[in-house]
Amino acid sequence: MSPRVPDYHTPGKRNTQSQVVSVGNPQYLALLDLKTKSYEIHHEVCLLYQIFVA
Repeated sequence: MSPRVPDYHTPGKRNTQSQVVSVGNPQYLALLDLKTKSYEIHHEVCLLYQIFVA
């Protein structure tokens, strides 16, 4: 029961290097998505900290 990974392929873009890495490796895409989300959350927490503490 693995969560469904959204398809990040955009027709206009050609990035062969990442396509080669991600072909047959949905966990790589999921990890990339998780890293992006955790970075966004970290950024928001920092902003909130600056607003309330600084």
